[in-house]
Amino acid sequence: MFPSAKTMLLTAASVSLALTHTAAADDRGGDKPRANPYVAGDMHNHNTCTDGSVSAGYAIDRSVATGVAAAGGNNFDLDWFTLGNHGGSGNRDCRFSDSSANIPGDTTTHWSDTLGKTIDGITITSLKGTPNGTGSGATMWRWQSIQEVEYPIIVNRTSMYNKVLVEGLEWIVPGHEHTDVAVIGLAKRLEEVWVPSEPDPIIMPRNSEGLYLLQRVRDEAHRFAIAYHRSKRSKRMTASALDSVRGLGEHRRKALVTHFGSLARLKEATVEEITAVPGIGAATAKAVLGALGVPRGDSGAVGAGMGDDQTRASG
Repeated sequence: MFPSAKTMLLTAASVSLALTHTAAADDRGGDKPRANPYVAGDMHNHNTCTDGSVSAGYAIDRSVATGVAAAGGNNFDLDWFTLGNHGGSGNRDCRFSDSSANIPGDTTTHWSDTLGKTIDGITITSLKGTPNGTGSGATMWRWQSIQEVEYPIIVNRTSMYNKVLVEGLEWIVPGHEHTDVAVIGLAKRLEEVWVPSEPDPIIMPRNSEGLYLLQRVRDEAHRFAIAYHRSKRSKRMTASALDSVRGLGEHRRKALVTHFGSLARLKEATVEEITAVPGIGAATAKAVLGALGVPRGDSGAVGAGMGDDQTRASG
């Protein structure tokens, strides 16, 4: 499962902070030439999820990869990239480029051709939202293509290129849609604003609305990253601790953690308390406590009439 559409959209400002949390730390020497304050990237582009001619993956590859592109010409090797496509639904499977793009192996493909098929590790089983069109004209809701197609591709390409890749809608900036952006670092203790090209920080008034905005962006970027890390860590810990319990499937593992709130509280529970969870019998309760390292003598008594797991649901 991937994060919801709301939580997976980042702002340009948080990208800037992520890129250069301490970007100016090495540029304080007065004798050094000033660093370029710009990091090259692109905020807006077109792919086949809506009105473009290239796939979502190829749009990323062309922008941040090195070497020669599949359709010819050199890739741009940008420092960061936002898959900022237009809004609106589309009837083309955006894991493929159009035939007109002349990308080897890709031809114009519609969602009606690929429903239920796993392509690039992604399986789309249905088109969500208000039904619109039939056959090759059946369209995918834009939020579905963002969450179930573009974002998984972003995750894959991020690890592939080790660059900052962001999912988002079209971003408009003054003058033109395609632009470079200056990046800054916000030092947390004194809240100094560091710009890569300047040897000294910018000191903003403590009651400045601009400083408040930067702090909120910084804090939200941190909150998002920390919450995601904790979620991943919690899942890993749950899996590693309970996976060894024979006959305890994913459904009942989740039921146990949901019931007790944490592995620590589960570890403190008695057999009687654990068997209160639907589908958990005495034998499984004892096995769970054993997997959590609870000595046999500390596992508590089994309630009267509580049999083994043979009469319990599995899963």
